Amino acid sequence: IGEGAPMICHHLAVLCVGSISCFAANGFRYHAPFFFGVVEISSVPLSIWNISKENPEMAKRRIPRLSAAARPIFALSFLLFRVLMWSPQMYDVLRISGLLGWTCEDNICRAALACFWSTATFLTILQFYWGQLILKCILD
Repeated sequence: IGEGAPMICHHLAVLCVGSISCFAANGFRYHAPFFFGVVEISSVPLSIWNISKENPEMAKRRIPRLSAAARPIFALSFLLFRVLMWSPQMYDVLRISGLLGWTCEDNICRAALACFWSTATFLTILQFYWGQLILKCILD
């Protein structure tokens, strides 16, 4: 696969959160456009940056300005969407899912919410960790 453990855990957590957001009939769709749409805007410059790193000669020859701009655009978009804008949205999601947990009528509901809550919290910690690494690179 070529991915480290944090990235694999990230993908599994997104699968869990995405499945619950998609299939649950009791909410979680209000924030879905942000978490599964707006947040992913930062993936576009990241993909360009990765392509440029993997194919430096092609990047220099075909997309030199785009390649040079991809890294700072990724850093700014990541910090904006996945840290600054993420925080209040996630606070609301975790608050609502916690309240919903109090009203669950069965253990399946509680288990789904526990899975959602724990993976959403994990993703938040991961976003903050990666954001801190990006800030460190900017400040160095």
